[in-house]
Amino acid sequence: MTKFKVVLYFCLLINSITPGFCLELPSVFSDHMVLQQGKPIRIWGKAEPKQVVKVSYANQLKISKANKYGEWQVVLDAMEGGYQAYKLVITTSNNQLTLKDILIGEVWLAAGQSNMRFEVAKTIDANSELSKSSNNSIRLLDYNGDDLYPDDVIFDIDKLSKLNSENYLHTEGWKLSTQKNNASFSAVAFYFAAKLQKQLDVPVGVINVSVGGTMTENFISKSTLASTPELSPLAEHWLTHIMPWCKERALLNLSAWIEHFPEKPLPHHPYEPGFMFDSGIKPLSPFQIKGVIWYQGESNAPITENQRLDSYFSKELNKLKLKTMIKEWRQIWQEPSLPFNIVQLPGMNRPWAEYRQLQSEISNELSNVSLVVSYDQGDAADVHPKRKRILSERIARLTLYKIYAKKQHYIDTNIHRVDFRNKQVVMSLTDPIFINKQLSNSIIGVEIGDENGKFYRAQARLNGNSLVVWNEHVSEPKAVRYAWFDDPKDKANLVTKLSDPIAPFLYFKHLK
Repeated sequence: MTKFKVVLYFCLLINSITPGFCLELPSVFSDHMVLQQGKPIRIWGKAEPKQVVKVSYANQLKISKANKYGEWQVVLDAMEGGYQAYKLVITTSNNQLTLKDILIGEVWLAAGQSNMRFEVAKTIDANSELSKSSNNSIRLLDYNGDDLYPDDVIFDIDKLSKLNSENYLHTEGWKLSTQKNNASFSAVAFYFAAKLQKQLDVPVGVINVSVGGTMTENFISKSTLASTPELSPLAEHWLTHIMPWCKERALLNLSAWIEHFPEKPLPHHPYEPGFMFDSGIKPLSPFQIKGVIWYQGESNAPITENQRLDSYFSKELNKLKLKTMIKEWRQIWQEPSLPFNIVQLPGMNRPWAEYRQLQSEISNELSNVSLVVSYDQGDAADVHPKRKRILSERIARLTLYKIYAKKQHYIDTNIHRVDFRNKQVVMSLTDPIFINKQLSNSIIGVEIGDENGKFYRAQARLNGNSLVVWNEHVSEPKAVRYAWFDDPKDKANLVTKLSDPIAPFLYFKHLK
């Protein structure tokens, strides 16, 4: 099935005789799909130029006319979610396309790199979870680039010569949530959908657009990169400006091409900045969604301590990339407050504390962007932690709290004031926090910084909705931080009333 085109099987024969008679729909439309409730529903595609196109669904009939390029679009009125399935019928004077078993409910986009693609079958307790996972009210749409997946392989020259944003990602269409289909789907997206569907009691559809190793800049349009001074180098000579290990992987993938065609321009590659935007995000944007789950960052964060000062891993640069991406997606979906759930990087034996901090800062600086803490579900030695269900359900609980106003599911504890008072630092919180005494009976993971930038292990106590921190050897603290470790899960023990870990933080005295 080609990129974003679902074509009636008999159209190919007809079109070979009389060009232009085929009806075509983007591949986001298929049997078993879920359409977003509560929003006008855009349906679009191609037909013979100037043809009248009729679209019917439930009790609605909308009429459009294909332009000179054969493009058409209708907008169905917003509908409430429910379990009654209908047919979507698109008709012209010489053709008809019928999609069956279409539901109205909640639709979420899951995007990122390999931890988002990580399959249910590879998670801990996969067999027992899968045995009870079938649910006709959950629908799954997976896009993948398996033909040219950026693994440790050399890409075929012939495939590279034909590769473009129209044919990179493939899909088999929307699938029902069955044990077999769930097994090969994104674990984060599936478990998220299962929790959401149970609590909201409406159909839930999830769309997965994720490719291993991809960087944030792969999901930003090339035009936006080019028009942003700090990011413009990524729009040209991309192989020179991407992360070192991504460059190494891309060079291996493209090695046969470079050997045979040393003078030719590089072909497209999933690590080319802008390519994932063109392949997977922009084509989806007319399709209404509720929000986005974003699980990415491993390829933008340093692998070793020596890389921390490398310009590739600049905190401000990577913060700009992620903020730029969020803003652009909101623009193309025409929703300035489109919800984004950022999954914070998990704990691992890599220096990721600073990247976790920039993710946290973005969630505080942009509206309707939520941070999902994941360091406790990481694996010190594995970049692909297998404990995905608990994390996914945490994303769902935060979503229920923030987006659906289900207050009992989550406590979004935030620090709203930090006061440096002589030897003490007092942090005022929106809700009480607690000590996870399975790790220690006292608070661990808090550090105080002095005027020289050196941090010391601090003592801390809880006082109502405040956290009070000090160290007797630091007479005038200049900074305070928490869970600032490569792998904090056994080194930090502050949690909410619902036992979710408190997000790592860093505050300086001049930032009040």
